[in-house]
Amino acid sequence: MSETEGFAAVPNWMIRDLSADELSIYGLAVYMALASHSGKGGIRPSIATLAKEARCSPNKVREELGKLTALGVVKVIRRVKAKGLNDTNVYTLRPNGPARGTAPREVPLPHPVQEGTAPGGPEEEPLKKNPSRNTPVVPSRVDAAFEQVWSVWPTARRGARKKSESSFRTAARTVGAEKLDRLVSVAGMFCERWASWPADDVKYVPLLSTWLNQERWTTPLPEVRVGKRSTMDTARDADAILRARREQREGQLQVTA
Repeated sequence: MSETEGFAAVPNWMIRDLSADELSIYGLAVYMALASHSGKGGIRPSIATLAKEARCSPNKVREELGKLTALGVVKVIRRVKAKGLNDTNVYTLRPNGPARGTAPREVPLPHPVQEGTAPGGPEEEPLKKNPSRNTPVVPSRVDAAFEQVWSVWPTARRGARKKSESSFRTAARTVGAEKLDRLVSVAGMFCERWASWPADDVKYVPLLSTWLNQERWTTPLPEVRVGKRSTMDTARDADAILRARREQREGQLQVTA
């Protein structure tokens, strides 16, 4: 049987019982993409493959995997090659979900941070850990992660690149290999919030090295900046801007994929 034959099934309860906030159309698409890879070889597609098949960006795939695992319908097993390099994850599907009344124990990284809360909640291990107990991060992976953060950080507040790189390596050792992806994700969330601020308020954005040295990834997301308009109106405008930018970015990724 070729890879394009057969079918992928999605449990009815995931379609009918969950709201769009609990599981979006992208989450259903990611689940279907995972289900389509079921077979003797196990489910082990790369994030890039899932992004292509779910018609969304790699970051969106990671976000939806977080929701699917929080729902208990997907289990993620991370694999590492002999030399410590990351390998593709192995996924196990649980179409019946967790036992009723029990909370899922495994939460993959990264996933969204709720308004007014610090990254790391009761369902997951805190981002900051004892550095002496963390799994070392491969230098090439740290470099790639830094480039991701550097590319989205407000240009006017990047500061000296070498100083920022040094601070990022220290932060990577602090969080360890298991949490590096979430560190990048949280940095992106902060940058998205700052992007909604008035242009004159960019001076209040911390330098990248300062944000890293002070471990501000453990703090709540920055507040929406309020001008002469009401807090509610400004919040709505900020959310609309963020949604439009996400949709535009995802559309560009789909076109170039």
